[in-house]
Amino acid sequence: MQIKEGFTFESFTSEIAAVVGVGSVFSSLDNILKADSGEKLNLAHEEGKVFLIDFWATWCGPCQKPMRHNCELMEKYAEAWKDKVRIIALSIDDTPDALMRFIQNRQMEKVEHFVAGESECSEVYGVTGVPHVCLVDKKGKI
Repeated sequence: MQIKEGFTFESFTSEIAAVVGVGSVFSSLDNILKADSGEKLNLAHEEGKVFLIDFWATWCGPCQKPMRHNCELMEKYAEAWKDKVRIIALSIDDTPDALMRFIQNRQMEKVEHFVAGESECSEVYGVTGVPHVCLVDKKGKI
């Protein structure tokens, strides 16, 4: 192997990003905010439950129809999915207040709403744009 003249390891930089993906075990969503209270929390998987995590934003046109659909599903299957399925709407909007006004005005309260806030969950889950959906099975596998 030849090393170019002038190259030193001190001048070499590299960035490695690890993201969770299909087949990975769900990693908790740390430092997210509950939309209705602004409370910071870590959301971990619960054995036996299916999670549908929908990264979205109020200003994202393509996010609106799927979010309405998620709410319709939760309403339609409320009894059958009780304690079995959680649809988690994780907004990349800036504040819980703006998000809450938006979802209340559009009657999108059937799903659980959170704000990513200062969380690194977008980086962990490789979110480069919205909508971005992640399905987690009963055992916590994506």
